[in-house]
Amino acid sequence: GKITLTYWNFGGLARPIRMLLDYVGADWSNSTYVHGEEAEKWAADKAAKTGPFAMFANLPELKVGDHCMYEHDAILTAIAWKHDEKLFGADQQSQAAHNLIYSAVTKLKDGVLGGIFAPVPAEERAKAIENNKGLQQVEKWLEGKKFLCGDNITLADFYFDTMWFGARIAAKDTCEAKFPNIQKWYTTFNAEEKIAKHRASDKYLKPFLPPVAALNSDE
Repeated sequence: GKITLTYWNFGGLARPIRMLLDYVGADWSNSTYVHGEEAEKWAADKAAKTGPFAMFANLPELKVGDHCMYEHDAILTAIAWKHDEKLFGADQQSQAAHNLIYSAVTKLKDGVLGGIFAPVPAEERAKAIENNKGLQQVEKWLEGKKFLCGDNITLADFYFDTMWFGARIAAKDTCEAKFPNIQKWYTTFNAEEKIAKHRASDKYLKPFLPPVAALNSDE
């Protein structure tokens, strides 16, 4: 059925989903609500939702035909299962690694992205990124690796790309030097043909966060 991804009119937690949909070659379209102006419209649409998952209605929303799915983690996983199971790892060893690293990078969301919204001094924000234990673990993990699970892109790379994008907003002047393995991975991942093509398309929405964020990026 027709695939529609609905979110606010910026990147946010829909960023890795949009990127993944283009990467797997899905035929899909963007639908957006204007943040700060259409909150009531979304609230009314949300209240009118029906179906088995209606009680979980939230943004982002992935609609395939008449069926809707919510929660960015669940949406990413569903897309990978449907279009390319190798995104969970090409063999048993890489699948085990993926299960571990995907779990680890999803736990970074509040610590990394949450700091962008907080009106705190730049030095304090940068120090929080530098001292983030999860990022420190990923930095060590990436030693000698092209992608998070070896030579092939997996779902974990899509999720972590957004986490690192946020970290660079919070502490760009210091974090790239502090985490050289991560920055090298980020450059390699975003240079992949399908990723670069998506980021150059009109389906890659900017800015990254809504106006209420203390920091933002149009990159």
